[in-house]
Amino acid sequence: MVLEIDFTSNVAIYQQIIDGIIKGVFVGDIKPLEPLPSVRQLGQDIGVNLHTVNKAYQQLKERGYIQIDKRSGAYISEEFGNLSKNEKSEFQSKLETLIIDALLKNTDRENILKIVDDIIKKGREL
Repeated sequence: MVLEIDFTSNVAIYQQIIDGIIKGVFVGDIKPLEPLPSVRQLGQDIGVNLHTVNKAYQQLKERGYIQIDKRSGAYISEEFGNLSKNEKSEFQSKLETLIIDALLKNTDRENILKIVDDIIKKGREL
């Protein structure tokens, strides 16, 4: 598993780990039931504190993306469930902010819809 971490980004490192794993699953680079590196190993591989990796893994577990077994470690869930009411609200809020930002920067509606459609198509090609 290859995660690209941008240490100069304003996005927290644990969030970059979460985003990288979710995107990896979406595009098929990481498969359901695939084991993840141990917290310690991933921390060493990408050069971050193991507490940072642990925070990312715990949030991924809470969101249903991974399972953690004390004996066999962390692995990608086979099923991801559905968005909870809070997750739907958070998703809508984040998406709204991104769309407003794009509109304020002179991106037209058609271009925004094309971007969203391209993302969805990328997942369907798997």
